[in-house]
Amino acid sequence: MGAITTLATRLAQALAVLLAVSFLVYLLLDLLPGDAAEQLVGPAYDLTPEERAERVQEERVRLGLDRPLIVRYAEWLLGMITGSLGRSVRGNPISTLITDRLGVSLEIAVISVLVALAVSIAIALIVHSSKWDWLAKFTQAASSAFIIIPQFYLAFLLVLVFSVWLGVLPSIGFTPLSENPAKHFLQLVLPITTLVLPQVATYLPYLVSGLRSSSTAPMAIAAAARGISQRRLLMAHLLPNGILPTISMAGIVMGNLLGNMVIIEFAFSIPGIGSLLLRGIGDQDLTLVSTLVVIIAAVFVLSSIITDLVYALVDPRLRKVSR
Repeated sequence: MGAITTLATRLAQALAVLLAVSFLVYLLLDLLPGDAAEQLVGPAYDLTPEERAERVQEERVRLGLDRPLIVRYAEWLLGMITGSLGRSVRGNPISTLITDRLGVSLEIAVISVLVALAVSIAIALIVHSSKWDWLAKFTQAASSAFIIIPQFYLAFLLVLVFSVWLGVLPSIGFTPLSENPAKHFLQLVLPITTLVLPQVATYLPYLVSGLRSSSTAPMAIAAAARGISQRRLLMAHLLPNGILPTISMAGIVMGNLLGNMVIIEFAFSIPGIGSLLLRGIGDQDLTLVSTLVVIIAAVFVLSSIITDLVYALVDPRLRKVSR
């Protein structure tokens, strides 16, 4: 019952956070200069100022922007609850726009997380088992470098090296998996690598430090005294305990990934929710942008909850406390 109560409390807190985020985003977008009607009409050089103002007012009425903010927000919130997301200012169903693009972003995000964790664990095990001090110093320096480099600049460097100089990978574009699987994954190599490198740089110090701390624990010393092999000691004793700090960090990184997709999708011309968010901001589409921000915030909150659950499953001490 304790675990269920804790989970229910976390979910209630998550709903409160999402509600606050949604209203704040809706309010801030409404306070921006201009509105969606202004963006749709544009400069309209063929119209007089009076004709343009009349056209803008007609668009405001059509889009419902002439109504009070709280009324529009309440209608949008009700639509979110009922699943009726409405249409964008360009007339496209928002639910269709999101479902067409969310899968693309999630595919890149999930693959990058799995690859980053696998690479980080492999490098951490090699560094921990190695007798070379320079290897640990090199990985630490490389991790610091990849954390400092902005992702957009990192994407530019990868394109410069692998697309321009070597010509082995495509720089931009996206092909659906159903059309050409080989081309699909080839076009995802650079975007995924751009996401993986900073993740590895984030996880690696925690993994190396966790393995080092676990190796000096009484349990590990006793296991080594019993003559257990080095490989079994690493995989059965050190890694399960050394990975605990990394699990917490992975939850934060996974929550931020969909937000980082804005940069990646813009840099590599990928039709995901990041590029859709940029388009919505350019159109000042309150409904579309608010919906996307809530989805990104929901992923962040859910990843935090899932991380806590995984942490409790991995760490037996937390399971005892929950009982």
